[in-house]
Amino acid sequence: MLLRATGKYLPVRWMFFFREGLTETIGLEGTNAMLRAIPSPNRCPEGSAKDLEKSVDFSCYSAICASVTEFYGESGAMWILMSAGRTAFTRLLKMTAAMVGAEHSGFPIGSAASPFEFRMQSIVRLLGLVSDVECKCETAGDGLRFRILACPECAGRPAAGCLCHSMGGMVQAAADWFGAGSAVKTTEIRCMAQGDSQCEFSIAGAL
Repeated sequence: MLLRATGKYLPVRWMFFFREGLTETIGLEGTNAMLRAIPSPNRCPEGSAKDLEKSVDFSCYSAICASVTEFYGESGAMWILMSAGRTAFTRLLKMTAAMVGAEHSGFPIGSAASPFEFRMQSIVRLLGLVSDVECKCETAGDGLRFRILACPECAGRPAAGCLCHSMGGMVQAAADWFGAGSAVKTTEIRCMAQGDSQCEFSIAGAL
């Protein structure tokens, strides 16, 4: 599937870690075969884990996720992408969290918001600093809503249901980072791929 460039970008570092996460989940041979199946305009530029330059178009990330789905089917892709997304974002956080003061559960609390919500706001700030991912996190009832207004995973991909599995893994990685992982259940309830105005994740068990 050839996807149109979006003009929105991720850092090379994020993509490096995402490929690492895929390799650890499906093996090097499986990852390479899946990457070779991507049309050349949508292939990611080479880079290293040290590179924070925003030079990877969202369409490259989306193409990888689409290729995983084509190789492993919807149910297989869900588990693979969640795992790889979680791994990638955990590694990105280890190297960039200090940029927004998001150092684990020791992050200082100075807000009327719940501690977890306040910490998750640092993830929103971090994404805005290192990428063109636009998001916000807000209280909704007895849980939180993590909303992505510019999503790299479903960019240019139509679908009948929610498909942003790696981004769900990212939200779970943030919950783990702040010590709330075992209590949190993340579920995508809206997705731009199915015509919604934003991708939205319900985060239950964190407040």
